[in-house]
Amino acid sequence: MDISSGMQAAALDQYSTRTGDAVTTTMMSKVMDMQAQNGAQLIQGIEESSQAIQEALPDNVGNNVNTVV
Repeated sequence: MDISSGMQAAALDQYSTRTGDAVTTTMMSKVMDMQAQNGAQLIQGIEESSQAIQEALPDNVGNNVNTVV
């Protein structure tokens, strides 16, 4: 039984795992950045479309809420 080759294999396996974890963390960070950017674009689009709708409606629409049923 060769102990040195077993130790080398264990060290290589540990290094591979550590490298894989670093890659996973980097990719996760990039994906989260992309999702944040997409979310910001969606919010901006909602604000722009709501302003356009408000400008297109007559002045009396949307001012009062009918609470009598």
